[in-house]
Amino acid sequence: MRLVRSALLASVACAMAFPAAAADLRAAPITKAPAYAPAAAYNWSGFYIGGHVGGTWGDKDWTDVTFTTPFATGSHDMSGFLAGGQAGINWQVGNLVLGVEGQISWTNADGDGTCNVGVWTCRTEANWLGTVAGRVGYAFDRAMVYAKGGAAFINEGYFINSVGAGTLLASTGDDTRTGWMVGGGIEWAIFDNWSAKVEYNYMDFREDSFAFRTPTSAAFRTFEVDQQMHVVKAGLNYRFNWGGQGGVRY
Repeated sequence: MRLVRSALLASVACAMAFPAAAADLRAAPITKAPAYAPAAAYNWSGFYIGGHVGGTWGDKDWTDVTFTTPFATGSHDMSGFLAGGQAGINWQVGNLVLGVEGQISWTNADGDGTCNVGVWTCRTEANWLGTVAGRVGYAFDRAMVYAKGGAAFINEGYFINSVGAGTLLASTGDDTRTGWMVGGGIEWAIFDNWSAKVEYNYMDFREDSFAFRTPTSAAFRTFEVDQQMHVVKAGLNYRFNWGGQGGVRY
């Protein structure tokens, strides 16, 4: 009996101690995996303005068409510095960036060469260059490569001087020519609203006829001038947010 009583007392003691021990057991905390934001991607959409500097060069072929049988009077190269501004707008769909851009550049490009078998010096002086073009680009986040094409404009004057003395014989005054252009470049987003670019343009103004007059306004000769121009420039753009979509997106 004593043995049975001892066993019963031990069982009761264990039963009373179990709830207290169970109360001390706490459930292990549930740890959630940390939430990570998706990597930021740059959005090129929006209106932008900017400026650029660079250089331009080209060649001129002059042909005297005053007579029934024209003859080549000569050609010369021209080159110079340019600086100006641009404005445009982009629409980005996925990695594809579509846009329209206008640029205008002041330039001091000029050049001359002997013509008409060395009797004259034919000279060209450019004042400004401009383009209005569509752009198609592919964005790699903050870097974009693009191609462009559209209309090109150049304002310049043509002069014929005597060889040696350099006396002005005839000129055309300033004239604005229209042609076409193609080009391409690379643009980098250096800050959320600022980007830098390097660009090349090829411009073709074809042949155009110009009537030359003497300083007294007398008719002199008519020439066809054929020209192509090359432009390399570096620029900086400031992009305005367009509907809150410009700059970095998440």
